[in-house]
Amino acid sequence: MEAFHLGDQTFYFDKSATEAAYALLEGGDADRCGRDACRNFALQRTTAYPPEFHALTDRLGIHPLKEGEAVHYGPESSDQHVYGGWFYFVGTMEVPGEFQIRENGFSYFIGTRFPKPPAPFQGQPVLALEFMTRLRWALATPTE
Repeated sequence: MEAFHLGDQTFYFDKSATEAAYALLEGGDADRCGRDACRNFALQRTTAYPPEFHALTDRLGIHPLKEGEAVHYGPESSDQHVYGGWFYFVGTMEVPGEFQIRENGFSYFIGTRFPKPPAPFQGQPVLALEFMTRLRWALATPTE
């Protein structure tokens, strides 16, 4: 495993094992959900993450279209909706820290508490790359 420092967090990750697990997954949570809020997220997820976050997912071996969970927290205003979620990856935490990385309304950190990961990750040490963002409502249908 390779060591990585993110803010005040230190963790180890296994890029190859993470990539192998993602290769066995068909899609992300937003693809399986079917609700309008999930479809809205899925429609925008290729542009929802800043370049630094994309670089981090690539470094860790995470497939950016296969989130473990996408959560719609609701509208923040008439044109902005709050979303959060996480991606699983194979790794262990060394120093948990308390600092989140924040960039233009997007925040992320490495989490150690999350629901049971999908089968390809089970039997391995797993962490989550958690995120929070704001997206516009891009669907023609009304919100839920």
